[in-house]
Amino acid sequence: MIAEPEASDLLSVARTLRSHRVYLFYKHAAHFCNPLVPVEWKALQDDPVLVDEQVRRVVLELLPEQLPSLEAGIYSPVPIARGLAEGRSLGSLLADFRYEMIQVDEDQRWTWQGRPVATKVRAFLLENLAYEPALELYYFEYKVNADWWDKSYLETATTPLTARTLGLVESGARVDLDNLRSDLLVLETFRLDDRERLYCETAEHGEVMLSDSVRFSLLSTVNEACDALQVGEAWYPLRWPE
Repeated sequence: MIAEPEASDLLSVARTLRSHRVYLFYKHAAHFCNPLVPVEWKALQDDPVLVDEQVRRVVLELLPEQLPSLEAGIYSPVPIARGLAEGRSLGSLLADFRYEMIQVDEDQRWTWQGRPVATKVRAFLLENLAYEPALELYYFEYKVNADWWDKSYLETATTPLTARTLGLVESGARVDLDNLRSDLLVLETFRLDDRERLYCETAEHGEVMLSDSVRFSLLSTVNEACDALQVGEAWYPLRWPE
């Protein structure tokens, strides 16, 4: 395992970069790994790129030197280091090995590089969408070939996921999401926004928006004080916008 001082300084810089909406991906086997995600950082521990002098120079010196003007996005330090060794300019490499994140606005509209994401592309990415609790970010990851799983994060003004249906189960309530997965609601976390859209945390997908049909059904049970709603036989708090 790599000595802690050599590993921890890379992790420290990754934390600093995150505060500027900059993330680092290291390709490990067929997947991209972010050192800020504990399970991915563990996978990287024995990867020689973490002690490569050129890669370390990119992460510890060159990228921080670009702050605060470094564009937000996901950067790949290894190909940047290789490009520098070949004599390419840092500016061109930052442009080539930066992945701009998809933006999701308050109305759940998806854009990338300022343009709407096509309906078919959005549907495909939704099917491969998951939530990373360590970063509180949604991401998509899908297999391109045996050696490459593509991956990126979403920057979201609201959750990109909608719960289409709700059903009662022994452990509470389970919803079917539009990423073709189901999840349990954390029933103590219902909230309305200033447009009276209803949200709830889930066990594995962060917060999700409840579809109109589910919302109307739940809000029809609200008590007289409008601070609780009923799911099955139990009552749960309902938080209004402050």
